[in-house]
Amino acid sequence: VAMKTGQLLEMPFTHHMIPVDVTLNGEYIGNYTFTEHKEVTENRINVGDGGWLVELDTNFDEDFKIISSKFVLPVMIQHPALDKMSVVDADKLLNEIKTDFNALDELIYSDAVPNNNYLNYFDADAFVDFMIVYILTDNEEINHPKSTYIYKKSGGKYCMGPIWDFDWAFGYEWSYTHFVAPNRNLFWTGEKAGRGTAFFAIIMSDPAIGDVFKTKWAKFKELQYPILVEYINEYAESIRESHANDQKVWLQSSGSIDTYRDQMLNWLDKRVAYMDGLF
Repeated sequence: VAMKTGQLLEMPFTHHMIPVDVTLNGEYIGNYTFTEHKEVTENRINVGDGGWLVELDTNFDEDFKIISSKFVLPVMIQHPALDKMSVVDADKLLNEIKTDFNALDELIYSDAVPNNNYLNYFDADAFVDFMIVYILTDNEEINHPKSTYIYKKSGGKYCMGPIWDFDWAFGYEWSYTHFVAPNRNLFWTGEKAGRGTAFFAIIMSDPAIGDVFKTKWAKFKELQYPILVEYINEYAESIRESHANDQKVWLQSSGSIDTYRDQMLNWLDKRVAYMDGLF
């Protein structure tokens, strides 16, 4: 659902998710999702020559990484592959990325925001598309942040994406069950607030971003949301038999595909109504 939403918004590099039945060594092991590899190539995440892809993630478990100067964001370098460069070249490029990202970090941290020039370096349209997906699905990973990707083409602006990792979405965060709390704010408050909360909430509070959000959201609700609903119905029907077989293997619940489909659609309808009142 998240990836289909990204596709409807025409977000670059959005994955395609295909349900498959998997048999291993002659034994059926269930229903899985097949998708493209998350890689930087001409035909996948194409950031071009001199482009970058970074991941904000508090796991901070890559070899080449930086901590941003103001928001203390954990920034891991996914591309270029610095481990394939000489030590001198890798250090030089890592410092270049650090300096460049910190310039954006400091602009957004500034007391002058939003009345400074941070949007000269940060793509408003890409951010709003990203936030429509994350708010609609209630993917609160952005607060940590975790699995939050940002790319930049050479000479271009920082752009949010590609979207990724929605297993804790749809109300699952804090409740450990899906399709609850459809009116919950995406951003955390108080002691729960993470490093990503401060960074992205500031951008979201910019009136200029709010104007773009209102325009894009109204268009999505009118034109794309009905297509998303149709997609969910068709997807549920396409995996009806597969889901029943999968349940026999994993014994996760007695819920039918109709129950799960209806729960998702009802939750999304309430989430859409909630989003209508955001601005």
